[in-house]
Parts: sequence; structure tokens; C-alpha cells
Amino acid sequence: MLKKYLQEKNFHKVIEVAEKGETQDLQYPGLITNWKKYRYTAYKFLSLKEEQQRLAKELLFAGNFEYYQDLKELAKESQGELYTNIKAELKSKKGWNNRIFLRLIEEENDLEEILAFVRDNPRYIENYAEKLVKPFKEDVIEIYKGLIHSAASTSSNRRDYQGVCQIIKRYKKIAGKQKQEEVINELNGLYKKRPAFIDELGKIK
Repeated sequence: MLKKYLQEKNFHKVIEVAEKGETQDLQYPGLITNWKKYRYTAYKFLSLKEEQQRLAKELLFAGNFEYYQDLKELAKESQGELYTNIKAELKSKKGWNNRIFLRLIEEENDLEEILAFVRDNPRYIENYAEKLVKPFKEDVIEIYKGLIHSAASTSSNRRDYQGVCQIIKRYKKIAGKQKQEEVINELNGLYKKRPAFIDELGKIK
């Protein structure tokens, strides 16, 4: 029915039907998103900018990153302010969506914000080390080293130890041979009572 109304350019009817659908499907987030997308299309054709902007933001926060580009187009000369506001709003939400937040700061190449995120979530350092190492080399090395020590502290069998060693090998590409040797020496000292771990550390080239 909605497709038919769209083909007929009966956009007000599309909005009406979509709103009814949203009301009846409140317990189904996925269906609500589909209804909203139809309503958004109608707003776009009708050039209802305020409604379009409000709904695009809802859809973005629900996990549909493609609507960020539409928001930027609607913001025109206020794109910087838009980015700052969306970033702050995402961070303020309880249980905020890491995936959308990361897409956002990657899209804007906000290296300082990426670094701040990685500081709070060190497991992501391997995803962003190459991007961050040039402007923030010391920070990246510190976080990466912390990840290695964290992984080592929770390892308990040879497979785990091999996993830690793989991280150390990747660390070398970022920090260099000397820093790699330093962290290996630290681990040798800390875990000398774990012969299997010492054995695996000895295999690192």
C-alpha cells in the first residue's frame, strides 16, 4: 500500500499510514524503523525539512548511519555544530551505541575523539593504531602495551599465550623492535612461573 501511495505521489497518505503502523507495532523496533523510513521518504519529497531532520536523527540513533549524510545536507553551513551535538548526545545516552559512535567519528576523521574512545576501550587499539600512531605515537604505544599486559594477565593456557604473542608481533609494527623487546622482558619477569608462556615468548621474532 505504501509503495502504491509513493508511486502515486500521495505523500500525505504515506505519512498517515506509516504513523498508524508505528503506533500498532510499538513492541517491534525493527518494524517501527521500516515505517519511519517510509515516513522519512514522504517528508523528503514534501520538503518538510524540520520533520525530516528530526526523523533522520531518530533513524541514525536507531543504528541507520546512512541518515547522517542527509542530516549534514540539511544542516548546510552548520555541519560542524551538527557533528558536535550528535557526538555529545550519543555519548550522553545510557547504553549508547558504540557502532554508530565509531562510524561517526571515523566519518569525520576525529582523531582526538578516536584516541579518547580507545583510551576508554583499549581492546579497540589494534583497529585504530595505524590511524593514530603518527599524531599520537606515545599514547598509542602506552595503550597497546596496556592491552598486552591485560591479555597476558587473563591468559591461562598455551593457546592464550600464543594469542598474546600475536598481539606482541603486531605491536612491533607500531612501536618498533626495541619496545617489543622491552615488553617481552617485562612479561618474562612477571610470568617466570609459567613455562609454557615463557616458551611462546621465546618464539617471537
